[in-house]
Amino acid sequence: MYSACASRVMPGISQRFLSPRISKTGIGASSHGADQELPTTKISSLMFIISCGDSYTEGEGLDNENHVYPELIAKTRNANLLNLSQSGASEYLITAQVEEAVKKKPDLILIGHTSEWRWQVWDVRKNHWQGFLVANHVIRNEKYYRNWVFSEQILDNKRKNDKRHRAAWHAAGMLYFSEQDLVDRLWSGAVAKQILLCQRANIPVIHHCCFPHLQPLLEELTDDYVEFHLDYEKHKDPAPDGSHAGVKSHIKLAELIMNKHQQNL
Repeated sequence: MYSACASRVMPGISQRFLSPRISKTGIGASSHGADQELPTTKISSLMFIISCGDSYTEGEGLDNENHVYPELIAKTRNANLLNLSQSGASEYLITAQVEEAVKKKPDLILIGHTSEWRWQVWDVRKNHWQGFLVANHVIRNEKYYRNWVFSEQILDNKRKNDKRHRAAWHAAGMLYFSEQDLVDRLWSGAVAKQILLCQRANIPVIHHCCFPHLQPLLEELTDDYVEFHLDYEKHKDPAPDGSHAGVKSHIKLAELIMNKHQQNL
């Protein structure tokens, strides 16, 4: 697993993010150590792509950050990539990423949507906003979160050298949502704003949901999506950390996105 970059404040928005990763890429997927070549239809040698999302789009859990699907797409398209995604991001932090992305006027924005049960809190250890899972969701799914650190940010834990899984940012806070319908509406509102931001800037965008149960909500809002769910695929193709999807899943998602983009041209 690779370490995150230092945080910084992005101009014009009231959020602090991890510094994005910028890549100038070549062509093909074999250099990633993958056995499979991706389609190499060239759109533009000057293409600029920005990706937004959570740990799945950041590439957490992979042995090599170049195996994550935005990197695979950029390499195949011979494009420049700015990856704004952040491990643990809530859908509201992803919205802030999209706000920053449209200002940079890329040729394409990729958005990997996260869980509706994530909120956000100021992480005093890392000095930036992070997502966390609301308490009643953790309680209902105790077996999945049994070993995670609860209420860490809320209780102002300042440990700097915690070597546990970076999902410590998921720490459940003292926040409860009362109904599934409420979090669905909040999630859909955030995604709708992302769609509107891209439409007003006249920037093509391709969406995908990391979690399969959110697919119907996404389809209510846009036709610019591919149906592929990294949180589901991780059970068949786990990354080395056991918590994220592996390289084969990222290759498949990259193929679907490139095919969708080609259809939309």
